[in-house]
Amino acid sequence: MTLFVRKDWREKLGLPQPKTWQDTLALAKAFATRDPDGDGKKNTYGMVVPGSAQNGYVAWWGASYLWQGGVQILRKEGSGYRPAMDSAAALRTVTWMKKNLFCGDNGVIQPSALTSVTANTTNFQDGNAGMYLTGPYNISTFDKALGKDKYEVLPAPSGPAGNNDVLADGENIYFGARTGKAKQEQTLAAFLVSPEGQELAMTGDHQPVVRIPVNSTLDAANVRKDPRWSVVQKAYETASVQFPNAPNFAPIKQDTADALNAIFTYCGSDVRSGLKELNDTLAGDLKDQELLK
Repeated sequence: MTLFVRKDWREKLGLPQPKTWQDTLALAKAFATRDPDGDGKKNTYGMVVPGSAQNGYVAWWGASYLWQGGVQILRKEGSGYRPAMDSAAALRTVTWMKKNLFCGDNGVIQPSALTSVTANTTNFQDGNAGMYLTGPYNISTFDKALGKDKYEVLPAPSGPAGNNDVLADGENIYFGARTGKAKQEQTLAAFLVSPEGQELAMTGDHQPVVRIPVNSTLDAANVRKDPRWSVVQKAYETASVQFPNAPNFAPIKQDTADALNAIFTYCGSDVRSGLKELNDTLAGDLKDQELLK
Protein backbone atom coordinates (compact mmCIF):
# COMPACT_ATOMS: atom_id res chain seq x y z
CA MET A 1 0.00 0.00 0.00
CA THR A 2 0.98 3.61 -0.59
CA LEU A 3 -0.71 6.94 0.14
CA PHE A 4 -2.50 8.61 -2.75
CA VAL A 5 -2.86 12.39 -2.23
CA ARG A 6 -4.58 15.08 -4.28
CA LYS A 7 -1.47 17.04 -5.18
CA ASP A 8 -3.42 19.90 -6.72
CA TRP A 9 -5.45 20.39 -3.52
CA ARG A 10 -2.40 20.11 -1.28
CA GLU A 11 -0.43 22.68 -3.26
CA LYS A 12 -3.41 25.04 -3.47
CA LEU A 13 -3.63 25.01 0.33
CA GLY A 14 0.16 25.44 0.68
CA LEU A 15 0.66 22.31 2.77
CA PRO A 16 3.61 19.87 2.69
CA GLN A 17 3.57 16.19 1.83
CA PRO A 18 2.63 14.29 5.01
CA LYS A 19 5.48 12.51 6.79
CA THR A 20 3.81 11.62 10.10
CA TRP A 21 0.34 10.75 11.40
CA GLN A 22 -0.08 14.31 12.67
CA ASP A 23 0.83 15.67 9.24
CA THR A 24 -1.73 13.33 7.71
CA LEU A 25 -4.42 14.41 10.15
CA ALA A 26 -3.69 18.10 9.58
CA LEU A 27 -3.86 17.63 5.81
CA ALA A 28 -7.09 15.62 6.09
CA LYS A 29 -8.71 18.36 8.19
CA ALA A 30 -7.61 20.99 5.68
CA PHE A 31 -9.06 19.00 2.79
CA ALA A 32 -12.35 18.68 4.71
CA THR A 33 -12.71 22.28 5.84
CA ARG A 34 -10.85 24.64 3.48
CA ASP A 35 -12.73 24.08 0.21
CA PRO A 36 -9.77 22.67 -1.77
CA ASP A 37 -11.84 22.20 -4.93
CA GLY A 38 -12.91 25.86 -4.88
CA ASP A 39 -16.63 25.36 -5.45
CA GLY A 40 -17.65 27.28 -2.35
CA LYS A 41 -19.31 24.24 -0.76
CA LYS A 42 -18.36 22.00 2.16
CA ASN A 43 -18.43 18.79 0.13
CA THR A 44 -14.93 17.34 0.37
CA TYR A 45 -13.45 14.78 2.76
CA GLY A 46 -9.98 14.34 4.13
CA MET A 47 -9.49 10.69 3.30
CA VAL A 48 -11.21 7.57 2.05
CA VAL A 49 -11.57 4.58 4.38
CA PRO A 50 -12.95 1.12 3.50
CA GLY A 51 -14.07 0.57 7.10
CA SER A 52 -16.69 -2.16 6.70
CA ALA A 53 -16.36 -5.39 8.65
CA GLN A 54 -17.48 -7.27 5.52
CA ASN A 55 -14.73 -9.63 4.37
CA GLY A 56 -12.46 -8.11 7.01
CA TYR A 57 -11.98 -4.81 5.20
CA VAL A 58 -11.38 -2.53 8.18
CA ALA A 59 -8.70 -4.92 9.48
CA TRP A 60 -7.14 -5.16 6.00
CA TRP A 61 -7.00 -1.35 5.69
CA GLY A 62 -6.28 -0.70 9.37
CA ALA A 63 -3.42 -3.20 9.69
CA SER A 64 -0.96 -0.61 8.37
CA TYR A 65 -1.98 1.81 11.13
CA LEU A 66 -1.67 -0.94 13.74
CA TRP A 67 1.88 -1.79 12.65
CA GLN A 68 2.87 1.88 12.46
CA GLY A 69 1.59 2.19 16.03
CA GLY A 70 3.77 -0.68 17.20
CA VAL A 71 0.92 -3.20 17.39
CA GLN A 72 1.09 -6.89 16.64
CA ILE A 73 -2.23 -8.61 16.04
CA LEU A 74 -0.56 -11.91 16.89
CA ARG A 75 2.79 -12.54 18.56
CA LYS A 76 4.86 -15.53 17.48
CA GLU A 77 5.86 -17.76 20.38
CA GLY A 78 7.87 -20.86 19.54
CA SER A 79 5.78 -23.06 17.28
CA GLY A 80 2.59 -21.13 18.02
CA TYR A 81 1.10 -17.70 18.59
CA ARG A 82 -0.44 -15.53 21.27
CA PRO A 83 -2.98 -12.75 20.57
CA ALA A 84 -1.59 -9.27 21.23
CA MET A 85 -4.54 -6.92 20.78
CA ASP A 86 -4.80 -6.12 24.50
CA SER A 87 -1.38 -4.43 24.57
CA ALA A 88 -0.71 -0.83 25.55
CA ALA A 89 0.32 -0.10 21.95
CA ALA A 90 -2.99 -1.47 20.66
CA LEU A 91 -4.95 0.64 23.15
CA ARG A 92 -3.06 3.81 22.14
CA THR A 93 -3.31 3.15 18.42
CA VAL A 94 -6.97 2.12 18.22
CA THR A 95 -7.93 5.01 20.53
CA TRP A 96 -6.10 7.44 18.23
CA MET A 97 -7.81 6.02 15.14
CA LYS A 98 -11.23 6.16 16.80
CA LYS A 99 -10.86 9.69 18.16
CA ASN A 100 -9.22 11.33 15.17
CA LEU A 101 -10.60 9.48 12.17
CA PHE A 102 -13.97 7.95 13.01
CA CYS A 103 -15.44 9.92 15.88
CA GLY A 104 -14.28 13.47 15.26
CA ASP A 105 -16.60 16.19 13.99
CA ASN A 106 -14.27 17.51 11.30
CA GLY A 107 -15.27 15.34 8.32
CA VAL A 108 -11.89 13.68 8.08
CA ILE A 109 -13.33 10.53 6.46
CA GLN A 110 -16.30 9.97 4.16
CA PRO A 111 -19.64 9.49 5.99
CA SER A 112 -20.15 5.97 4.63
CA ALA A 113 -16.74 4.72 5.83
CA LEU A 114 -17.99 2.13 8.31
CA THR A 115 -20.11 0.39 5.68
CA SER A 116 -17.69 0.82 2.78
CA VAL A 117 -15.72 -1.88 0.98
CA THR A 118 -13.23 -1.07 -1.76
CA ALA A 119 -15.81 -1.70 -4.50
CA ASN A 120 -17.96 1.22 -3.35
CA THR A 121 -15.25 3.42 -1.87
CA THR A 122 -14.97 5.69 -4.90
CA ASN A 123 -14.70 9.12 -3.28
CA PHE A 124 -11.07 9.64 -4.31
CA GLN A 125 -11.63 8.88 -7.98
CA ASP A 126 -14.94 10.75 -7.89
CA GLY A 127 -13.02 13.84 -6.87
CA ASN A 128 -14.39 14.58 -3.41
CA ALA A 129 -11.73 13.09 -1.10
CA GLY A 130 -8.11 14.09 -0.69
CA MET A 131 -6.27 10.93 0.42
CA TYR A 132 -6.51 7.17 0.14
CA LEU A 133 -4.19 4.55 1.62
CA THR A 134 -4.64 1.75 -0.89
CA GLY A 135 -3.01 -0.64 -3.31
CA PRO A 136 -1.12 0.42 -6.45
CA TYR A 137 -3.54 -1.42 -8.73
CA ASN A 138 -5.63 1.78 -8.44
CA ILE A 139 -3.05 3.91 -10.26
CA SER A 140 -4.52 3.12 -13.67
CA THR A 141 -8.06 3.79 -12.41
CA PHE A 142 -7.14 7.13 -10.86
CA ASP A 143 -5.14 8.22 -13.91
CA LYS A 144 -8.27 7.83 -16.02
CA ALA A 145 -10.70 9.30 -13.50
CA LEU A 146 -8.62 12.24 -12.25
CA GLY A 147 -5.60 12.59 -14.53
CA LYS A 148 -2.12 11.71 -13.34
CA ASP A 149 -1.23 15.38 -12.84
CA LYS A 150 -3.90 15.76 -10.13
CA TYR A 151 -2.52 13.36 -7.53
CA GLU A 152 0.73 11.94 -6.16
CA VAL A 153 1.82 8.54 -4.85
CA LEU A 154 3.70 8.79 -1.55
CA PRO A 155 5.14 6.43 1.06
CA ALA A 156 2.82 5.95 4.01
CA PRO A 157 3.58 8.46 6.79
CA SER A 158 5.35 7.14 9.89
CA GLY A 159 3.46 6.32 13.05
CA PRO A 160 4.38 6.57 16.74
CA ALA A 161 6.49 3.39 16.54
CA GLY A 162 8.81 5.16 14.09
CA ASN A 163 8.03 3.01 11.06
CA ASN A 164 5.85 3.37 7.97
CA ASP A 165 5.07 -0.33 7.56
CA VAL A 166 2.18 -1.14 5.27
CA LEU A 167 0.20 -4.20 4.30
CA ALA A 168 1.54 -6.13 1.31
CA ASP A 169 -0.78 -8.63 -0.29
CA GLY A 170 0.03 -10.61 -3.42
CA GLU A 171 -1.14 -13.09 -5.99
CA ASN A 172 -0.24 -16.79 -6.04
CA ILE A 173 -0.10 -19.59 -8.57
CA TYR A 174 -1.82 -22.77 -7.44
CA PHE A 175 -1.31 -26.24 -8.91
CA GLY A 176 -4.23 -28.64 -9.22
CA ALA A 177 -3.71 -31.70 -7.03
CA ARG A 178 -5.27 -34.29 -9.32
CA THR A 179 -5.44 -32.82 -12.80
CA GLY A 180 -2.87 -35.22 -14.24
CA LYS A 181 -1.36 -32.25 -16.06
CA ALA A 182 1.50 -31.32 -13.76
CA LYS A 183 3.93 -30.71 -16.65
CA GLN A 184 1.56 -28.35 -18.42
CA GLU A 185 0.82 -26.51 -15.17
CA GLN A 186 4.52 -26.05 -14.45
CA THR A 187 5.07 -24.77 -18.00
CA LEU A 188 2.32 -22.20 -17.53
CA ALA A 189 3.68 -21.17 -14.13
CA ALA A 190 7.19 -20.80 -15.57
CA PHE A 191 5.82 -18.49 -18.27
CA LEU A 192 3.83 -16.41 -15.79
CA VAL A 193 6.96 -15.63 -13.74
CA SER A 194 9.21 -15.11 -16.80
CA PRO A 195 10.08 -11.55 -17.89
CA GLU A 196 7.66 -11.82 -20.82
CA GLY A 197 4.81 -13.14 -18.69
CA GLN A 198 5.40 -10.59 -15.94
CA GLU A 199 5.53 -7.68 -18.39
CA LEU A 200 2.29 -8.82 -20.00
CA ALA A 201 0.59 -8.84 -16.61
CA MET A 202 2.11 -5.49 -15.58
CA THR A 203 0.97 -3.47 -18.58
CA GLY A 204 -2.33 -2.85 -20.29
CA ASP A 205 -5.33 -0.57 -20.02
CA HIS A 206 -6.82 -2.00 -16.84
CA GLN A 207 -5.76 -2.74 -13.27
CA PRO A 208 -2.58 -4.83 -13.46
CA VAL A 209 -2.53 -8.42 -12.23
CA VAL A 210 1.17 -8.05 -11.42
CA ARG A 211 2.04 -4.97 -9.39
CA ILE A 212 5.61 -5.58 -8.22
CA PRO A 213 7.41 -8.15 -10.41
CA VAL A 214 8.58 -11.37 -8.83
CA ASN A 215 11.22 -11.65 -11.55
CA SER A 216 14.33 -9.85 -10.30
CA THR A 217 15.39 -8.83 -13.81
CA LEU A 218 12.47 -6.41 -13.99
CA ASP A 219 11.84 -3.05 -12.33
CA ALA A 220 8.26 -1.84 -11.95
CA ALA A 221 9.02 1.80 -12.78
CA ASN A 222 11.13 0.92 -15.84
CA VAL A 223 8.58 -1.49 -17.29
CA ARG A 224 5.79 1.05 -16.94
CA LYS A 225 7.97 4.09 -17.64
CA ASP A 226 6.39 5.65 -14.57
CA PRO A 227 8.52 6.78 -11.58
CA ARG A 228 5.54 6.55 -9.23
CA TRP A 229 6.00 2.78 -9.26
CA SER A 230 9.44 3.26 -7.69
CA VAL A 231 7.62 4.49 -4.57
CA VAL A 232 5.53 1.31 -4.59
CA GLN A 233 8.51 -0.98 -5.16
CA LYS A 234 10.54 0.69 -2.40
CA ALA A 235 7.62 0.36 0.02
CA TYR A 236 7.35 -3.33 -0.84
CA GLU A 237 11.09 -3.91 -0.38
CA THR A 238 11.62 -1.88 2.80
CA ALA A 239 8.33 -1.36 4.65
CA SER A 240 5.95 -4.17 3.79
CA VAL A 241 4.32 -6.65 6.16
CA GLN A 242 2.22 -9.64 5.19
CA PHE A 243 -0.43 -11.45 7.15
CA PRO A 244 1.04 -14.84 8.11
CA ASN A 245 0.11 -17.92 6.09
CA ALA A 246 0.02 -20.04 9.24
CA PRO A 247 -2.18 -19.85 11.17
CA ASN A 248 -5.18 -19.61 8.87
CA PHE A 249 -5.49 -15.86 9.07
CA ALA A 250 -8.96 -15.52 7.53
CA PRO A 251 -10.95 -15.92 10.77
CA ILE A 252 -8.43 -13.78 12.65
CA LYS A 253 -8.77 -10.96 10.13
CA GLN A 254 -12.56 -11.23 10.19
CA ASP A 255 -12.80 -11.24 13.99
CA THR A 256 -10.41 -8.28 14.17
CA ALA A 257 -12.51 -6.42 11.61
CA ASP A 258 -15.74 -7.12 13.49
CA ALA A 259 -14.23 -5.78 16.71
CA LEU A 260 -12.65 -2.68 15.17
CA ASN A 261 -15.80 -1.82 13.24
CA ALA A 262 -17.84 -2.04 16.45
CA ILE A 263 -15.33 0.08 18.38
CA PHE A 264 -15.32 2.75 15.67
CA THR A 265 -19.11 2.68 15.20
CA TYR A 266 -20.06 3.36 18.83
CA CYS A 267 -18.11 6.44 19.78
CA GLY A 268 -19.04 6.10 23.44
CA SER A 269 -17.77 2.54 23.70
CA ASP A 270 -14.78 1.59 25.84
CA VAL A 271 -11.77 0.78 23.68
CA ARG A 272 -9.96 -1.18 26.37
CA SER A 273 -12.82 -3.59 26.97
CA GLY A 274 -13.43 -3.96 23.24
CA LEU A 275 -9.81 -4.95 22.67
CA LYS A 276 -9.86 -7.33 25.63
CA GLU A 277 -12.89 -9.07 24.14
CA LEU A 278 -11.14 -9.22 20.76
CA ASN A 279 -8.05 -10.72 22.36
CA ASP A 280 -10.14 -13.47 23.95
CA THR A 281 -11.78 -14.17 20.58
CA LEU A 282 -8.41 -14.41 18.84
CA ALA A 283 -7.19 -16.81 21.51
CA GLY A 284 -10.17 -18.99 20.66
CA ASP A 285 -9.31 -18.84 16.96
CA LEU A 286 -5.76 -19.96 17.69
CA LYS A 287 -6.95 -22.70 20.03
CA ASP A 288 -9.24 -24.02 17.29
CA GLN A 289 -6.17 -24.29 15.04
CA GLU A 290 -4.09 -25.85 17.83
CA LEU A 291 -1.65 -22.95 17.68
CA LEU A 292 -2.34 -21.15 20.95
CA LYS A 293 0.71 -20.88 23.21
